[in-house]
Amino acid sequence: MISFASALQVDLDEGVGAFASINAMQGYRPNPVAQHAIQLMPAVRARKNLPAPPPLKSATDAVNASDYAGTFQSSDGKTLVFVAQGRQIFLQQQQQRIALENAGDGNFVAPHPGFSRFVLVFGRSDAKNPKSPVVEVGWGGDWYVKSGYSGPKTFDYPKAWDSLVGHYRNENNWIGSIRIVLRKGRLLVDGLTALAPQTDGTFRTQSDEADTEWISFHDVVDGSAQRLKFSGEDLWRVLAP
Repeated sequence: MISFASALQVDLDEGVGAFASINAMQGYRPNPVAQHAIQLMPAVRARKNLPAPPPLKSATDAVNASDYAGTFQSSDGKTLVFVAQGRQIFLQQQQQRIALENAGDGNFVAPHPGFSRFVLVFGRSDAKNPKSPVVEVGWGGDWYVKSGYSGPKTFDYPKAWDSLVGHYRNENNWIGSIRIVLRKGRLLVDGLTALAPQTDGTFRTQSDEADTEWISFHDVVDGSAQRLKFSGEDLWRVLAP
């Protein structure tokens, strides 16, 4: 169901099961709750000591938080400053420190109106080496680098892609909005999922190797595509950001 995340755990040997559901879609599924429940029930029936509940993990907990600290600058002079404190990383925004929420894989959410549209995507000097230094961060179509960044700073791409960038929406709540941005010469869905161009003019989403979703763009008017088709559903360009 829209805006719900649920979990079902079953222990066939003990003959018990548990279901849990939350009215939120924030990257969390209540599997630990359901799993703990099916551990509790056999213990109660056997009159044994109850197992300890799973530890609570803070949304702001970040291993190696210091890796992400530093000043990152874009080509037009804008800067983002991140400060590490223990296992937390903060975005310094004017006089305010915003505690970033860990979304995994070097991605963080900044709970602030000015950064609510996209996640912050950090990148290391060697994407295959998780111990290499963090040297870049993307937010939507914006791209920032640290002083230690030594890779290319300009990227070639088909200029026709400029007409595809924008906000597309379908009023069906099951579909909602998609924002297409261009960063480092690549088209990205919502600033996170890369699009791979195909020979038939469509684009394949690349969230993982098994991803089979596709996107196509249509009805270019005055240099802007007016319609996006996402796996058969139409979304139309929204003039506002």
